[in-house]
Amino acid sequence: FDLASGTYRCDMGQKVEVVRDRQDANHVRIGWGGGHYDLSRNHSYSGLPRYEDAGSGLVWIDLPWKSILLDGHRNKPLASDCTQA
Repeated sequence: FDLASGTYRCDMGQKVEVVRDRQDANHVRIGWGGGHYDLSRNHSYSGLPRYEDAGSGLVWIDLPWKSILLDGHRNKPLASDCTQA
């Protein structure tokens, strides 16, 4: 499925900027908390698009109906119910 780049609006007024590389679906760039992070796809057993940055610990789980940004070091959500604006 084709997922959009752009601003994703999340619960509690948060937002995540997502830039997709149309040449390489294994990478996304995330704008979060004043920084930009390059995440690489981690091919999970479930098949869900899951992108991670080991340095920052950010994890972006990408679904057509909503997405979520996690703190992978603490296993806690940072932004939930994110939909493309």
